[in-house]
Amino acid sequence: MQTVITKYPLVTVYVHILGILISVSSGDSLNMQSKFSVLSFDANFTVAEQACQALGFDGLAILSTPEEYNYVLRLSADVRQHRGIWLALRFDEVLASPVWDDGTVPAPDMPWKREAIQPCGKLNTAGLLGMLPCDKLKYPACGNRKY
Repeated sequence: MQTVITKYPLVTVYVHILGILISVSSGDSLNMQSKFSVLSFDANFTVAEQACQALGFDGLAILSTPEEYNYVLRLSADVRQHRGIWLALRFDEVLASPVWDDGTVPAPDMPWKREAIQPCGKLNTAGLLGMLPCDKLKYPACGNRKY
């Protein structure tokens, strides 16, 4: 397995993970760029999370602020229109609510598509948060918890 990671702005990096060649395009904001990336291949939730970690991210993206939501919305515009993207959002049965992987709940003003209760979280093609079965194919949105 070969992994190449770069911190330079406005570059494309090619990484070979799990036998898949993926392209990672960096964003435009220095702080957000070091925190988020959207990968241009589709995967189930588990493989998406593993791919993000293999690239040096903490895992899938957590969108804690309106600025982070808007940044990932713009960053994912091209790929999201095809399948949507996976986020670090899971349904917590004890709380009976979606919860980010850091244990926080999504802000009440986040845009949601109300759907049946499912275990894994996504940002759909229209940019709305929602829940899906984890075996569906979406593009990974990777994120770091601190930057």
